[in-house]
Amino acid sequence: MICKFAIAGPPRGKQRPRVTKNGTFTPKETRAYERAIRNFARLMLGRDWPLYRRYRLHVAFTGRSDGDNVFKSVADGLEGVAYANDRQIDKGSHERITGRPRTEITLEVLSERE
Repeated sequence: MICKFAIAGPPRGKQRPRVTKNGTFTPKETRAYERAIRNFARLMLGRDWPLYRRYRLHVAFTGRSDGDNVFKSVADGLEGVAYANDRQIDKGSHERITGRPRTEITLEVLSERE
């Protein structure tokens, strides 16, 4: 089982948490990007997508963002929608592509059981 979709707009790498006197928080740009991924994935995957399996995640993105950080933003954004926890990703990869600003996500179920 494979699902492919793209998020329009510039990709956002996972930013470091900010520590203030009021506590630690994730920057709003990162939260907004992860929320967009989560909401779009919810539409694309539907109700029949299995949450408790092993997965392969491939992320292709435009721009100059750090690939590892974009991958982490996508993996965190999909958590709870495409899989229960990003520890279920057995194979992960990312690549920089050209063209209009976007993030292309390919998620594949690798096994029938976790």
